[in-house]
Amino acid sequence: MKEYKSTPAEDYSKYSADDLVTELETAGRTPPLALIRACLSRQEELSPRLLALFQESLHDDWPNDDDPRWYRFIHAGYFMLAFREEAALPIFAEVYREGEDMVEWFETDPAIYGPAAIPVFRRVLQMDTKGEYHFGRGMSAELLYNVALQYPETQEEVIAALRSVLPPLTSNGELAIPNNHYEDIWGTALLYLSLLRDEGSKVQATALFAANLIEKFIISEEDYLASFGPNPPCSLSPTPFDIIKRYKFLLAQAEHDRLLAERNRLQTELKARQAEHKELLRQIDNNTTVIKQLSQKAGKKIGR
Repeated sequence: MKEYKSTPAEDYSKYSADDLVTELETAGRTPPLALIRACLSRQEELSPRLLALFQESLHDDWPNDDDPRWYRFIHAGYFMLAFREEAALPIFAEVYREGEDMVEWFETDPAIYGPAAIPVFRRVLQMDTKGEYHFGRGMSAELLYNVALQYPETQEEVIAALRSVLPPLTSNGELAIPNNHYEDIWGTALLYLSLLRDEGSKVQATALFAANLIEKFIISEEDYLASFGPNPPCSLSPTPFDIIKRYKFLLAQAEHDRLLAERNRLQTELKARQAEHKELLRQIDNNTTVIKQLSQKAGKKIGR
């Protein structure tokens, strides 16, 4: 098997800020860690440049699928998180409004912005999706929940944001929604409200469960009620975005993909060789049969 050896790390210490950004733009999915560390050490110079790149690359549309610049948006976003650049929050909001593909690279990572993230992602949470499932909207609910866990002083604000997407009630305690109206976000909001032990939304929750408007795979009524049990609620400590760990993961993932591709290549090659070997054995058997037949005929002639 071919042995893969790592190449010596490039020395980026003499690179200008613009050259570092260019290297990052064209590095593809897995930039070398030496480049990431070099960029990380020059936050003051690179933060405004990468903020501009983050905005510029939001709607990239390169003609070739293998163009390494497809990933410049991801790299810029990761550095915005690592630098905790709050000016990037409106760009993240646009990402989450767009939908699924780009959001998957960040998921709940922008929770590291803490309280500053709440009004931004509250607006994403409250966007009108015409009742349709929207990945960015649902992820915003989880992101806000993570902010509340890491910054307990924000819990009331997060709870208010989550409550705001639940349907209103009439004076009789009935749901004030049109017939056959359903929104996926209701279940998601109730899930995180229950985990935050929000008593104030229980009436709406009861009405939604009674109307069978909450999908059980999101949260069942039994699980919802169990969340208010005696066990202490979850809590998290604020944790900075670890960009080195993230890129180590991406590099390990890329190596795993390479190893799987090599395994598949070898398996395909082995199958081909096995088929070739099987065919060779068949030809040998056929040839042996012919030899025996010819030998018998030759023997009869000699005997006469």
